[in-house]
Amino acid sequence: MVGTGEQNAAEIVTALDGLGETGKAAKLCDALSEGGYGDWFLPFKDEFNKMYVNLHQESVGWFANYYWSSSELGSDGAWYQFIGNGNQYVIDKNNYLWVRAVRAF
Repeated sequence: MVGTGEQNAAEIVTALDGLGETGKAAKLCDALSEGGYGDWFLPFKDEFNKMYVNLHQESVGWFANYYWSSSELGSDGAWYQFIGNGNQYVIDKNNYLWVRAVRAF
């Protein structure tokens, strides 16, 4: 659901902190300080789909092929956005995909 990514990502960051994890997608977004802002987060899958529709399909900005979302499926899987066709899929969390941080608007 659009608007839930910030809280969802914060919960992931808290869980990762408890495990001593670093370098994970949600942690990278949370630690980002860019453009004078420090409130970046890993978007929920529905939020990423909005970026796909409103930015990528309108040729605004640059996009790689595959991006993590903060939407999880169990302890081992997470949703990702495939920019090539706009579809979203679940993949094992041990894979390497691009990360795109967002801010609430």
